Amino acid sequence: MKSKSTTKSVGLKIANPVGEYEENINELYAKIDQLTVKNEDLEFEKLMFHRLLSTIPDLIYFKDRQSRFTILSQTMIDRFEEKKMGNVLGKSDFDLYTEEHARQAFDDEQKIMETGESLINKEEKETWEGGKECKKRNR
Repeated sequence: MKSKSTTKSVGLKIANPVGEYEENINELYAKIDQLTVKNEDLEFEKLMFHRLLSTIPDLIYFKDRQSRFTILSQTMIDRFEEKKMGNVLGKSDFDLYTEEHARQAFDDEQKIMETGESLINKEEKETWEGGKECKKRNR
């Protein structure tokens, strides 16, 4: 009598490490492609931003959390150079103006960073070392 051979599935999956690695590698290549495109987009936006800052006639600047100048429009740079103040990157208002003006500007900037609310149409009095004063209104 011939015995019947039966096989029973036990639900085991044999791992195919080569196939898994290939899948992971393909996913990594796809992610690299996505990041490359995003990086190219960011580089283009950065270029456009710097072109804008080099041509716009407005006084535009950005500061870090310690209220030091980090980015300035060309018009802002020219303004400081006209006043023989040189390179102001990394400097704060305390390096450029009197204590009275610098303290008010610092307090305003800290409040803006803390609350996220901008100060619009606030009239400010700039007081420069040497006594020169001028009024300006922020927008």
